[in-house]
Amino acid sequence: MGERFRRAARYLMLLLKEAAAPAMVIIGMLLCILLCLPKLMPEDPQYYFTMLFFVIWFTCAGNVAAHHKVQPPKGTPEYVAVMKIFGGSGRKDRLFSKAMQAFFEQEIPYALELLLQIRECKCTPLQYSTCCHYIGRCYHMMGCASNASAAFEEAEAGGFVPEINLLFWARSRGHAGDVEESAALYRRLLDMNCPRLEVAEVDMGMMYLHNDRPADALACFTHSLEEGKAHCDALGGIAVAKLQLGDAAESKVYYQKAIRAMDAESAAGFREVYEEVLREHPQQTTTPGEE
Repeated sequence: MGERFRRAARYLMLLLKEAAAPAMVIIGMLLCILLCLPKLMPEDPQYYFTMLFFVIWFTCAGNVAAHHKVQPPKGTPEYVAVMKIFGGSGRKDRLFSKAMQAFFEQEIPYALELLLQIRECKCTPLQYSTCCHYIGRCYHMMGCASNASAAFEEAEAGGFVPEINLLFWARSRGHAGDVEESAALYRRLLDMNCPRLEVAEVDMGMMYLHNDRPADALACFTHSLEEGKAHCDALGGIAVAKLQLGDAAESKVYYQKAIRAMDAESAAGFREVYEEVLREHPQQTTTPGEE
């Protein structure tokens, strides 16, 4: 019994740490009520303290569960944003948690509405820049490239994770057809040499493909492959770029290499992409066979 109580007490301390101010206010109010109404309590002090313990425990647990109902994967910028930058229980923290939930569930207009509300709140510089970053991503997903670019620029000024912000900023400019600005942003990103963004050069190649510049795309994919980065994506990118350049035989070779290197789900998705490009560049009439 004593060991169970100690484990529950340790968990309570963790809950107290996570629940922050609102839970403390609720607990304080409950304490005042209990202390001001002693006639309602039995004379046995052990009963008093046991009931008080469980009141505090359930109050904190409920507060934490409500605020962190949906958590992004650990280690992602979203996790850091929700759990650290917006980890309290104030109005803007609750709004941001709801915005991230909507963002993950692809309810982008609703997420954007919430994020715009948060930006009007009194925020720290890092909270403001984090909010701007996700506003930019919402605009990007809605096809509003100019709005997205302005939001990413504000996020950079405020200090949001530079490499993540640059990646989505570059994608946004590329999708808008502003190839040179997008390429400049990608080059800034590549200069950072960030280990967790090995896909950056492949991403740059995809941007070139999207804007009908297969020769530039091929250079990106080839260099990424030589550096041993994003192996499967680089092989697939080379296959598509060579097909767009009219080299169907070499494209077939890299198509087969990419398919063999990918897992089943990725391979199925790549086949669809390749077949679509093949219809647009019909040097061949069928999808290349697999060895």
